Amino acid sequence: MTAPEERLCELGLELPAPTKAPEGVHLPFPCRME
Repeated sequence: MTAPEERLCELGLELPAPTKAPEGVHLPFPCRME
């Protein structure tokens, strides 16, 4: 099962650049990128 937050994160990464938050900006949902 994928958590809704993780789904949003994945969708956000797939969206065009203008929709992606620049590095250092906190997204409205947890997005772990390591």
